[in-house]
Order: sequence, then C-alpha cells, then structure tokens
Amino acid sequence: MNCSKCNFQNEDSAKFCKNCGAELSVNCLKCNSKNKESAKFCQHCGEELNPTITDVACPKCGAKNEINAIFCVGCGGKLTAERKKKKKMPLWIGGVVLTFLIACGVVGAVGWYNARIRAENARIAEIEAEKREAVESHYEKGNEAFDEKLYDLAIANYSKALEIDPDFVKGYEGLALAYSSQRNYEFAIEYANKALSIDPDNLIAFRVLAWVNLEQKNRENALKYAQKALSIDPDNAWVYALIGEIYLYIMPSQPLQAVNNYKKSIQLDEQENKQISSVTYYNLASALMSVNKEEAMQYWQKIARMGGEGSDNAKQVLQLYGYRW
Repeated sequence: MNCSKCNFQNEDSAKFCKNCGAELSVNCLKCNSKNKESAKFCQHCGEELNPTITDVACPKCGAKNEINAIFCVGCGGKLTAERKKKKKMPLWIGGVVLTFLIACGVVGAVGWYNARIRAENARIAEIEAEKREAVESHYEKGNEAFDEKLYDLAIANYSKALEIDPDFVKGYEGLALAYSSQRNYEFAIEYANKALSIDPDNLIAFRVLAWVNLEQKNRENALKYAQKALSIDPDNAWVYALIGEIYLYIMPSQPLQAVNNYKKSIQLDEQENKQISSVTYYNLASALMSVNKEEAMQYWQKIARMGGEGSDNAKQVLQLYGYRW
C-alpha cells in the first residue's frame, strides 16, 4: 500500500506509514467510517470514497449537467453566478504607488529633520540672545561706572562681559580706556591691541595708543596712531585735539600745527553743537602765544569768562599782559 503523502510502499495490513507516520486510511464522507487508502468504495455503506466530479445537479430540477455548464439542460436555469474577473493591477500602477509611498516617507523624514533643526536653531538663538543681553548689561554698567570715574568698577564690569563673550570688542575698548585713565599704560596698550586683533580698524584702540604714547613722550608713535585714527574717522574732533597736544607738548617747534589742529577740533564740535571743553581753548591759547599773541589773548579772555578749568590761569595771563576779561 502506497502512502498518499510520501509515496512510500507499506504492507497491506499497515495502518500507519513506516516512512512518515501518516495514517493509511480514508474516511467515508457519508458514514465517516475508516477505509484503506486503496479502497474505492466504503466497506460499510458502499459510498464511493474518492468520486470524480464530472457533473453537477441543478438546484431547481435535479437534472445532471456537465460540471462546466452555466445553464441547466433540464430547465434552463442558471447553475452558477457569474464571477467578476478581478483585473490585475498593471505593473506601472504598482510602481507609481510604490514611488508615491517612498516619496511620502522621504518627505515625512525630511520634514521631521527640518523641524528638529529649526527647533535646535531656535534654542541656540535663544541662548545667544540671553548671552548678548548679559554682555550688554555688564558693558552698560561699565560705561556708567567709567562716566562716574569709578574705574575699578568699570574694569570689573567690562571683564565680566568678556568672560561671557571673549570676542566682545567693546569690552576691550572699555578696558583700554579705563586703564589709560588710571595711567596703567601697560594694560591700556595690552587691551587696545586685543581690540585691534578683533577689529583692525578700531578707532578707540588707536586713540588710546596715541594718547598713551603722548603721555610717554613718544612723539613718533603718538602721531602715527593719531593719524591712523583720523584715516578711520576724518571728522573726529577728539583726535584733532589730541594731535594738537602732540605738537604743543612734545613737538613745540611746530606751534602752528598745534593751532591748526585745535581749531579744526573746535570747528567740528561747533558743527555738531557740542560743548567745547575749556581745556581745548586753554591749549589753543597756549599754542597761539608764539604764533599770534593778539588772537591768543582773545581765547584767554574766553577761558576767563567760561569760569571752568584753567580760568584762573587765564586771568593771570591777561593781567600779565594788561588785558581785561
């Protein structure tokens, strides 16, 4: 007896296949009794065990019809419902759908990535804004202290601003000005040069370097840095006054240069309606003494009437030369 599963040849009396262990029997569909696999009819009821379906009975009249028949030969009734054939999807449509799904996935991933980048950038911008606010706050406090001539407090605030942002050039400008005001020329030069390392055309740094060299009687460097400052800002009244001081105090052989620069400084301040310091008038009057004494007396009179710094000295000069004020 051949096994229907593995086709192994077993003895006729065997109930199970020696090769695969499958049961060597078949159940009758009518009485459910077991029969040998090789049996064609049930040994209990005689029903055919493996009938070959060659015809089909009409559900209306019972007439036998060929298995593939659509209409009954007996009554003409429809034997089976027509089945709609499923149309296979063309390959190109499947490709389009797949491409669309992939594209949607890519777009979604790109959208998620861009959203994440935007969120990170927004956070970075927020942190930078907080840092910038802190830097500006310390810088403003430093300026307020500097205006009050509290130079140590100004230095402390400028330094705090630079701790937060080491590239904050205004912090180095403030330190250079504060240290130069304390006549700590070594630190003033150091921080002026740090400002220039960040901003090579930093006006404040060149002003500090020019003033420090004036104080140290280094006329060549003082004039060099002052002229560099003027090349950056040709209408800077403070620099013209500084050049006037260079010619007046360390290059006295050229008093006319001092006069011209002081007058230029005064002219620029007048154009901007700025209050002109009595010190500037004082220095101009001093320079004019060897150029035009009569004009110098006019400025001494102006200084005496202003009543500010140098007014007492101006009155003494006027008395000495017999002038009233």
